[in-house]
Amino acid sequence: HPSSNYSLGRWSPTRPGLIMLAKVDGSIEMWDLMDSFSAPSTSQVVTTTQITSMEILQPDIVEEKDRRHPQKQHQTSMLAVGDMEGSLHVLEIPKTLSKANPNEQNVMATFFNCSNNKRAGLQSHTEKAT
Repeated sequence: HPSSNYSLGRWSPTRPGLIMLAKVDGSIEMWDLMDSFSAPSTSQVVTTTQITSMEILQPDIVEEKDRRHPQKQHQTSMLAVGDMEGSLHVLEIPKTLSKANPNEQNVMATFFNCSNNKRAGLQSHTEKAT
């Protein structure tokens, strides 16, 4: 089914466990691997045509225009998405997905090291069998 095919992906520059995947049907999936490996944390239809480019923009400190807290600041992560028709869409990444969890880098490094070791072991076993 063509709508389930991915056209590209980007790892978050600030979250080792966050990957954004663009689909040919014009939707984006955001996978927080610290939360789940079986389903995206969020998905959103961005356009009706295939997504052809995507960049995660590093968070900048932005002052909120809030009378009660005039000095309050937060990080805003943005996702720039280009589609087949040449349109640019800019989305704000949800705050819950913008901030790295404590120890996230170590957890993801351990996961990928284990995955690489399993793949290497399987590859070695396959080579011996042939």
